[in-house]
Formats: sequence, C-alpha cells, structure tokens
Amino acid sequence: MSSNTALIRRLAQESPALARASLRSLLTLGISAGALLAGLVLGSGSLAAFQIAILSNALTFVIAAVLLTRITLPPAPDGATGRPYPVVPDRRFAVFSLANGAIGIYLHVLSFALPLWTVIHHPELMWIVGLLIALNALLTATFQIPASAGIVSIGAASRRLLIGAVFLAASYLFFLSGWSVSPPLLVIMLIGFLVAHTAGEVLYSAGTMELLFRLAPAQQQGQYGAFYGISNGLTSSAAPAVPGGAIALSGGWGWWLLAAATLLLAILIRAVSNGAQPVDAADMIDR
Repeated sequence: MSSNTALIRRLAQESPALARASLRSLLTLGISAGALLAGLVLGSGSLAAFQIAILSNALTFVIAAVLLTRITLPPAPDGATGRPYPVVPDRRFAVFSLANGAIGIYLHVLSFALPLWTVIHHPELMWIVGLLIALNALLTATFQIPASAGIVSIGAASRRLLIGAVFLAASYLFFLSGWSVSPPLLVIMLIGFLVAHTAGEVLYSAGTMELLFRLAPAQQQGQYGAFYGISNGLTSSAAPAVPGGAIALSGGWGWWLLAAATLLLAILIRAVSNGAQPVDAADMIDR
C-alpha cells in the first residue's frame, strides 16, 4: 500500500486520485475475469488446468515486475529523502484513516452479508447473488472514473464522500425488509439495493482516494499511505463479525446502527477535512 500510493503520486503528478480510480477500475475487471477463469478451472476438475492456472498467475507477477522496471520516475519532492516523521500526530489524517476504515465494512456487504442473509431468509434466490456481485464489478469498473472526475478540492472530495456514505447507509436498510415478500418483488428490491450500494461505493471511493492524496504531504505519501493501509486492515479484520452481528440481531437494529455509524463517521471525516491544507513534513516537528 505504501509503495503503491507513493508511486501513483509520483507518476500521476496533479491527478493521482483520477489515476488511482483508473487502476481501481482495471483491478475490478481483472478480479472479475480471474474469478470467472477460476470458476472454469474448478469446474473442470483437471489437475493440468490447476497447474496451468497457478503457473499463469505466477507469470503475471513476472510481467508486472518487468513493466515496473520500465517506468521512469520524476524527481522526488524536496524533503522526501529526509528523516520520516510520525503520522499519528497529524490528527486530521489519523481521524480520516480510522473513520474511513470503519466505514470500509461496506466492502464486505456484497461478498459476505448478502449471501448470508439470502441463504438464511431466501435460499431459493441464491442463484441471483453471484449475478449481483458480477454486475457490481461491471458497474464499478464503468463508473469509477466518471465518479472521480471534477474533484478539485478537499471540500469537493469530502462532499462526494458524504454523498456516497448516504447511498451506502440507504442500501443497508434493504436488509430490514423483504423477508416475506414474493420472490419476483424481492428480486426487484435486490436490484434496487445493488444500485444504491454501487452508487455509494463509487462515490465514496472517489472522495476517499482524493482525500488520501490531498491530506498527506507530497514528500510523505508512502508513509501516510502505509498508515492508511494499516488503519483499513485493522478495522476490516472485524468486518465479517459486524454485518454478521447485524443479521443476527432481531428487529434490524444492527442495520440501523450500521447505517447511522456510516453517516456519522462520514460527517466526521468531512468536518476534519474541510478547510484543511496538505501538511508539510517540517510542520510535523511542531505537532
């Protein structure tokens, strides 16, 4: 995460968030294609198919390494080679990273919460879950770049993030209903859920990626990116338990709490981000 963030910032110069949005779209398409090919391999049950798949995957790493050696980096910003300063004293970035990590539970709703909820309440509709996940990947890859366009300030980024959080919170409320409706109506509701969740995902990600680059000083992008990645990893470790607990709680209180927490944390990020200026490394000494 740290080298990835620093490399994108160095290469993309003034548009790192848009560059990362492009990479996210390609990554989504790559994961979807890989999942499809993996399904074909599993379906074949052939030892040779498994061996070819593993070797082909290893070859992609070699190709990526060769491509990286051909990249010409621009000069590093002034101060980038000096002694690193701790990120935690930058309270604004620390709050942003931790709150974003908590909101990031949404990344596990489609892959974990939706299949679990469906198999408990509507097992006859399990066939649609895979289609919804594939459609989400396609929509995310298509709209991530347009959703990231036009963000030219920290205020615009935090506003886009907040709008995305509203859509995510609204999508959580789907799990409050639909338990006793007819299957055709439930399919329509599932499509509505997917639209709200995907809109929230692309808008929230657009704002997050812009804030990641704008709140961190240019000469410490790698260090700040590492803290951001650790924060997301720590909070994501609890991700399966959170939506699982929301499903287990009767009356849908868990989903109300998750929706409210998403909105409040997004408002907190907007509050600490608005009016902020990127932090200079030298300023960290005085914090």
